Amino acid sequence: MIIISIYGLDQFVVGRLSRELSENLADLYETSEENFIFISNEGTVFHQGVEQTSWDTYVFIKASRKYDIIEDIVAHFFLDQLSTYSINVHVEFIYDEGAHTHERINKEYPRFITEENIVNVGNEYDDEETEGDNEEEEIFDGDIFQDFNKNNE
Repeated sequence: MIIISIYGLDQFVVGRLSRELSENLADLYETSEENFIFISNEGTVFHQGVEQTSWDTYVFIKASRKYDIIEDIVAHFFLDQLSTYSINVHVEFIYDEGAHTHERINKEYPRFITEENIVNVGNEYDDEETEGDNEEEEIFDGDIFQDFNKNNE
């Protein structure tokens, strides 16, 4: 498993990057797209009390030591791809021997949720009923604080 943690970008941008970059990363690493997981950390990057989202982005790539031979290629790939989303990009690699990794994958379920197997749960309200079909309702455009304002004068 190759884990890519990204700090300093919006979670939806990281989601898009996961979708858009996985195929190219699989080619670079010569492995399956299923071996990549992106983590969008909800921690916001700060410097001297000022938020740095989309200004400073930090990417940490945790992978097996066997991939260290392509580090420069992967680093340049991320530096290039993330330059669209951030002013400054920092990429750091964390290598392990894989000997200290344990997991349990439930074979009764798909390995990951995908667009093809996601379950969409409907809204309890029928959208057609809530989209202005009820002509009896009028939008109030008066002063909702009228009575409050009179009592405070």
